[in-house]
Amino acid sequence: MTEGWLNLTQAAQFVGTSTRTLRLAIERGEILAEKPIAVGPWLLNKQALQSESATKVMQRARFGRARVAVPPSSQATLDLSTT
Repeated sequence: MTEGWLNLTQAAQFVGTSTRTLRLAIERGEILAEKPIAVGPWLLNKQALQSESATKVMQRARFGRARVAVPPSSQATLDLSTT
C-alpha cells in the first residue's frame, strides 16, 4: 500500500478501534476516507486519522464502551398489571 494510506482494517488497528466503529464514523462524515471504486475498500490517510475530529471520535467510542447504561431517576416506569 502507498505510504500514508491504510485500508479499513489497518486503519482500525492504527487507531485502536473496531472496523465497525471506524466505518460508522466514516459513513457519518466524522472521519475522512476515500472509496475510489464503489465496490472497493475504504482507504484512509494516516493524517486524517490523526486529525482533531478523528481523535474526538475515537475518544468518544472508547468512552462509550466504558459507560453502563443506567436510566435517570426522573425516568418514569411502566407498571403493567398481570391480571
